[in-house]
Amino acid sequence: MRLFIAVNFDEEFKKTLLRYQAELKKFADPYRKVNWSSPANLHLTLAFIGEYDFPENVRAVLDEVPFDPFVIRTGKCGNFGSLWWVGLDGGNEAVALSNNIRNGLKSAGIPYDPKPMKPHITLARELYPLYPPRIRPIPAETTASRVSLMKSERIAGKLTYTEVYGVNAR
Repeated sequence: MRLFIAVNFDEEFKKTLLRYQAELKKFADPYRKVNWSSPANLHLTLAFIGEYDFPENVRAVLDEVPFDPFVIRTGKCGNFGSLWWVGLDGGNEAVALSNNIRNGLKSAGIPYDPKPMKPHITLARELYPLYPPRIRPIPAETTASRVSLMKSERIAGKLTYTEVYGVNAR
């Protein structure tokens, strides 16, 4: 199964993320297909594991990584090639938590993507704007108080993320 570890968001925070996405849509080429992130799939990835058939091993790691709740604030909108995102204002707590989780995964021999975390929330893939988007930050914040082990799968052709396990902040 395809797994990743993430912070999921409340509906109010997602509304702001969807406002960013609506702004981005104004710059999209109408003749190209864009893969827009669905509202249900908006999240902050802390560690991408990929294909791994032993979720119980990942659960054991998450049980051993205590964390305090922390605030996530929206920042600027940007891109990595054709992937467009909302960044976090600050993000140090998310990076620290990601590093702690990744250290636990490494100690347990669980494979994960080792690229350094760049805190962002994906809004669109395969977006090639007609001209460079100019989107001002739209302020919003939420509290990260739960970390989730997520399963990614296609159900009836739709990318679906499902929580397999979660741990709450201490």
